[in-house]
Amino acid sequence: MDISEKLKVHFIDALNPCKLPSDFSKHIENNEFDKAINVAIRYFRERPCSQYLEKRISNTKCDFKTADNAVKGNITVVNIPYQFPNGKIDFLFDPTRPTTGIYNPEWQWQMNRMHFWLHMALAYKNTKDEKYAKAFAEQVYNWVTTIHCTEGWNKRGSAWRTIETGIRLMGNWPIAFEIFRTSPSLTDETLALMLASMHEQALHALHHRTSKNWLMLELNGAHTFATAYPEFKLSSEIKQQSAEIINQDLKEQILPDGMQYELSPDYAYATFICASTICNIAKLEGTFADLPKDLTDNIEKLAESFIKLTTPGFIQPKTNDTYTIELPLIAKTAANLFPDRKDFIWASTKRAEGEPPKGEIASRFLPWAGFVAMRSDWGPDATYLCFDVGPLGKAHKHWDMLNINIFKGDEELVFDDGGGEYEDSEYRKYALSAHSHNTILVDGMGQMRTEPLVSTEPTDAGYISNDKFDYAFGIYDDIFGDNGEKPASHKREVLFAKPNFFVVADTMQSKDGKPHDYTMLLHLDTESVEVTSKTIRSNFGKKHDLYALTLSEGVEVAAESGQTNPLAGWYVGRTDKKLHKATTVKIKASGKKDFRFLTLLFPVENGTPLPTAEKINQTEWKITFNGTSVTLDLENLKDNASR
Repeated sequence: MDISEKLKVHFIDALNPCKLPSDFSKHIENNEFDKAINVAIRYFRERPCSQYLEKRISNTKCDFKTADNAVKGNITVVNIPYQFPNGKIDFLFDPTRPTTGIYNPEWQWQMNRMHFWLHMALAYKNTKDEKYAKAFAEQVYNWVTTIHCTEGWNKRGSAWRTIETGIRLMGNWPIAFEIFRTSPSLTDETLALMLASMHEQALHALHHRTSKNWLMLELNGAHTFATAYPEFKLSSEIKQQSAEIINQDLKEQILPDGMQYELSPDYAYATFICASTICNIAKLEGTFADLPKDLTDNIEKLAESFIKLTTPGFIQPKTNDTYTIELPLIAKTAANLFPDRKDFIWASTKRAEGEPPKGEIASRFLPWAGFVAMRSDWGPDATYLCFDVGPLGKAHKHWDMLNINIFKGDEELVFDDGGGEYEDSEYRKYALSAHSHNTILVDGMGQMRTEPLVSTEPTDAGYISNDKFDYAFGIYDDIFGDNGEKPASHKREVLFAKPNFFVVADTMQSKDGKPHDYTMLLHLDTESVEVTSKTIRSNFGKKHDLYALTLSEGVEVAAESGQTNPLAGWYVGRTDKKLHKATTVKIKASGKKDFRFLTLLFPVENGTPLPTAEKINQTEWKITFNGTSVTLDLENLKDNASR
């Protein structure tokens, strides 16, 4: 579609003459299309910004560095910077293919979300420096006149992948239009082409929508466009259809315990933002009461699930593909939508106002998602463990059943890195595998199950929670390795002796009658780890370290950092953290049919006495830590919590 056809189909013919000055219709009747465009653009330059976009603009902080770099054609995507020759951006170019040796198609895709346009626009708003407007005018004109939607829009190398289309329309494009429309550096033709392209993209997102979090992003973009630009004939229809489809899909995505079915904080956050935006727009328009009740109910449940799993530092534990998701960003929106929820206010203000979730016990179990959050209390220095006993997740899944994450306050002691960037590399494969998670390998092989993706009933984890103990268990009885075999089963039990430490018992049973090598893994985000035959001690250089005691006989303990063949000892970060060396601790039992690992995990404050464990009899141990002693039956963990 050439320029004149795009303007005819997606601008002149697409606008509702009744919402524009009368001269617009007169020029159309006289086939004076250039004059009609000028009238329409004069109207769009002068008319008020939509309330929703105005609020977005006022609440968004400008990153001047990103803006200034983008003016020069210096773009950073997925933590990879690239300087385009002569400063001219090629929106179909991907620098990861020829230069790094690790192809990451997300670079080119995500560049076409134009996050840098948002900051160029905000920089212009703050400074009125025309250098931002001139650079933007060149970039947007280049995009709308050369980047066409062709077949295979969701394949590698396309700038019209539907998720990018939705994300562009959710803010970066309309905000850029609203700010730059007053600039003399943007011609009427450029602004008309930009509006025409947004109209085309909204229809593309609606008609070629996909599923899961993508659908939410696609249709939220279409809905945002239709809200911001009601002058288009189809805006009302786009808006209504998008809201209805989002509401229907949200019913499927939100599990009964409130978590989004991809079991990833990142994509749960995307779903939350998209659904809540519909509500925010309705509140601004005075139509909030007209929204379907199940829409607001599910948004409230989703927001609550973030609080159930939050760490003491108000971030989400990394489960499946994710970067670091901060709870206050979610809770602030939730508190605005549901002002009577004091726990949303509490989370949005980081405990300064409101009240923590109700109930004497701070721990929570999400039986449909399959996550147990064991926490000593709701305070900033709480001891915390997240235990995965559930399904894989609808998408973005990792092979990590029975994985654990441990925090003390805002310090992560045992990590899950979230899976890294979406690239074609061995590090990405490693990050998805059981080898990079805190679980157990059989003969060097990790979990490889394919089902279930989503629970059809609540998970039975034997969950017990009281003022002294938390207890839960999970069983992995599926495939290890690539050959489709099930050589052994793994049962993990976790006991939290509140408020101080955790007991992890891993029972391995041979299913084929043969002896196997079993290797328990712990991942620590430091290269400084001391191990003996019985102890593991991290050195994070912070207030707390992890101290672990293995009470199992006949095991070998080793620590590996930055190993490449095979990979071990890496933190495969994404977005907020980059790939770097860490430590994989391996506790190995060789040539065993059945074996039971028994491991005590302590968050120890630097400068304080280390814990001790003394065997009292065949089953009981006396553990002394932080000035107190407790006697536990370590052969029957559940009994401790039940008594």
